[in-house]
Amino acid sequence: MSHGITRHRRTTFTAALVLAALLVAPAGLRAQVPPCADGILDSGEECDEGPATGTAESCCAVDCTFRPASTPCRDAAGACDLADLCSGASGVCADAKSTAECRPPVGVCDVAESCDGVGDECPADAFAPDETSCDDANMCSINDRCIAGICGGFLQNCGNGTLEAGCVEECDDGNNVSGDGCDESCQLEPCGPEPASGCRPTTVAGKAGVLVLSRLKSEKNKLQWKYAPGDTTPKADFGDPLATTSFDFCLYEEVGGNPRLTQRYAIPAGGTCGAGPCWHESSSGFKYTDKAHASDGVSSLILKQGLAPGKSKIILAGKGANLPIPGLPLVQSPNVVMQLQGSHGVCWETRFAAPASRNQPDQFRDK
Repeated sequence: MSHGITRHRRTTFTAALVLAALLVAPAGLRAQVPPCADGILDSGEECDEGPATGTAESCCAVDCTFRPASTPCRDAAGACDLADLCSGASGVCADAKSTAECRPPVGVCDVAESCDGVGDECPADAFAPDETSCDDANMCSINDRCIAGICGGFLQNCGNGTLEAGCVEECDDGNNVSGDGCDESCQLEPCGPEPASGCRPTTVAGKAGVLVLSRLKSEKNKLQWKYAPGDTTPKADFGDPLATTSFDFCLYEEVGGNPRLTQRYAIPAGGTCGAGPCWHESSSGFKYTDKAHASDGVSSLILKQGLAPGKSKIILAGKGANLPIPGLPLVQSPNVVMQLQGSHGVCWETRFAAPASRNQPDQFRDK
């Protein structure tokens, strides 16, 4: 009996020694448990995404098992990027892209854009190819085509000599040429195709004067126009040239009594000429001075008020290579009409009846 008890005690002691030996043995001698999140898919793991394992953008949970299907893993990052969900069968959060329309067309010459299935953003806005047929909804135009994303056509009635108000024509001088007062789209240009009506005339015939000189050396070209004695014109009727009121000097020939614009000179409002302002104000009016003759060669314009008939005066001068000269001699059948038209709707006029003092290939002079 004592021997049996002794053997049992020895066996128990031996097992205890073995267990103690295992507990204090070096790590390399113990059984290894494969670690999760080391990037290696080991036995017993459904997934292993390395350091990403268990993060919000991984479909592999912290214990290396698949996250449930439909678990959100990435928000949308653009118009063509989709919000991503876990599949429940992979540890990877797939970055899905859309192929749906992302920008609708906004006009007849615009096209819809669709996602390309690769990028996050909607492709750049594109237009229908130039020369694509379209309809601009204008009953007066024909042969409508897309150009740079805009639909337009040719105004079939413009240039037929008949004013078609329903076709948005402001004028129709029988051609499609700009620069004659009515442009190629039948819109009025500064200095219309005919002299403006209601302009203030001079009060005494034969006192106004004009000189147009054309020289072989263009820097010697010259223009002088005098409106005097003029109709009643208080200073306020000149508008505000220092800021907003511009002027156009318009020269018309008459061919068998039918006027046509032959030259225009622009005098802008405000501006700087040299080191100072182009316009100066006095108690009786305004004066424009430009020694560089930058605007159509005009060097000066004097506007002097007259509070009674015959007291107002306007003098325009221009010279140099920037001064355009009309074709000389001028057609004076029976008149040459010159007007200073203000952008505020007031104008002044002189009429020079044939025969002129001189009307030659190099000059026009009359009074």
